[in-house]
Amino acid sequence: LLLGQINDPIFGLNQGGFTSQMLLPSNNINEISNFIIDSVKITYSYTECYGDLNENGDLNIMVYELEEDIYKDSVYYSNFISQKSTENLSIGYKIHEGDSSQSSYIDINIKNSFGEYLMNQTGTNNMVDNEAFLDFFKGLVVQATASNTMLYLNPNADKSRFSIYYHEIGVDTAVSF
Repeated sequence: LLLGQINDPIFGLNQGGFTSQMLLPSNNINEISNFIIDSVKITYSYTECYGDLNENGDLNIMVYELEEDIYKDSVYYSNFISQKSTENLSIGYKIHEGDSSQSSYIDINIKNSFGEYLMNQTGTNNMVDNEAFLDFFKGLVVQATASNTMLYLNPNADKSRFSIYYHEIGVDTAVSF
């Protein structure tokens, strides 16, 4: 997946963004109640980066809720424009540059209220299976603006995931979903 923006003098403006769906870790998710959201993150390993991640500090990542169905057996072209919500769910990001023993990755921080929105569906028909979940939650649209930065994300890497970190009231252990 490409994420970023480059304004090349020869090729013009190039933007990289994507639409993605999430699937449940298992069927029949039991109700989780009396919880407090600690953080919500989308994490992607990235294999390469074009440009300078620190140049002008102008990489701006936006995440929106997808408002239409997309299908894995359909073909979507680069001119496909997703119907998305108007609320940007992203509240910042952090780049973790790896070395020869560790891969590089980016954590995109999402509003805690969005994690609460999803967690409130645990124990309902929306969390019975992936079909029901995708009827309820269509997916995410991830976009970015920058003057000269493009990330090459690997959605299949071990670090790539969507996580809701929370703790249950009265329990002294942090958990992730």
